[in-house]
Amino acid sequence: MTTIVCIDDNPEHSENIDRILTEAGYEVLVTGDGDEGLKAVLECLPGLILYNISAPSKNRYRILNEVREKYPLLAEIPFIYISDAANNQQILTDLNAGADSFLIEPVNTSLVLATIQASLRQVDRIKFKNEKLLVLDI
Repeated sequence: MTTIVCIDDNPEHSENIDRILTEAGYEVLVTGDGDEGLKAVLECLPGLILYNISAPSKNRYRILNEVREKYPLLAEIPFIYISDAANNQQILTDLNAGADSFLIEPVNTSLVLATIQASLRQVDRIKFKNEKLLVLDI
């Protein structure tokens, strides 16, 4: 079962995401801020991170950068931002800063699940390719 860390300071939003993902068969760890989220990521090594960018404590790029730069073994974990106040320029900025995808609240259940599944498939392809390369190196 894939674990997803959801960082969101809004209990109503995080409960909705938790319900959607749990019903889809994912294990979900919900945290209320970036510091808790980073701690959860380091403890459980999730398959994916969902980050509501209005969550306090750390700016929108700090957690992404910490995971990708300080913990290279975790760098391939997909990182998806969620926001209710996004505009095209902000979405482009966030994607260019390293986010793998961006969802806009209120979230559409089908789109959330499809985005997560697409991100996890990408990770599987990377792992498969790396495993094949290791076999060829022997």
